[in-house]
Amino acid sequence: VICVSKYIEQKVLERFPDYNIKTSVLYNCVNTSIFHPLSDNEVKEYRNRYGLNSSDYAVGFIGRLSEDKGIIELLEAIKLVNNPHIKLLIAGSTFYGSKINDNFFKKLNSISSPIKNQVIFTGYLENYKTPSFYCSANVICLPPVWEEPGAVTNIEAAACGCALVSTLSGGNKEYIGEGKSILLSKENRQELIQNIAHTIIELMNNKTFTNKIKGNALLWGKEQNQHEYYERLCKIL
Repeated sequence: VICVSKYIEQKVLERFPDYNIKTSVLYNCVNTSIFHPLSDNEVKEYRNRYGLNSSDYAVGFIGRLSEDKGIIELLEAIKLVNNPHIKLLIAGSTFYGSKINDNFFKKLNSISSPIKNQVIFTGYLENYKTPSFYCSANVICLPPVWEEPGAVTNIEAAACGCALVSTLSGGNKEYIGEGKSILLSKENRQELIQNIAHTIIELMNNKTFTNKIKGNALLWGKEQNQHEYYERLCKIL
């Protein structure tokens, strides 16, 4: 059984204790010819498309819009910060390319209503369009409240050289631990909201710290490429 993280490997072994299962870990990778930092001019152009100006501090969320992805906690954190110059970019739909305006999306609209001028829903973005989204944000915040097996979005963000905020969830520590991101505890919902808010403020006010996180993420992200994935798979086989 080939698993995307040690976390999943352990779960497989726990789930089937009576079988002599042979397991290996093959970490997810991305196409780094698509996911990489963009030029300053490209970033400025894309920020303009999203209606962002130079004084806006953009927090980006990308992924499936569901409660387990922590989007509600992120919205509440933006409200808590209470800074009109902070804009929240939300890319995704309730189920991949679906345009169904279900109850959860209505719930998101209701929660974001008090800060509607700070929230931008881009809708579903095809994969090849997402690097512009990552690079247009000052920070990417993906705070899952479930156990994330090995999120590809984290690798994409790192390969684009983003400052990344996430949670101590599932395989996250294996991928983006050790100074490549800021990982927050998800065990207490209210504390998570407060910590997201505090972290956004800290990153906004401390460019040296932000640049360190971005640099560590980019160095690691460059290595999570197709060639490396192929080499790892061949070694396992």
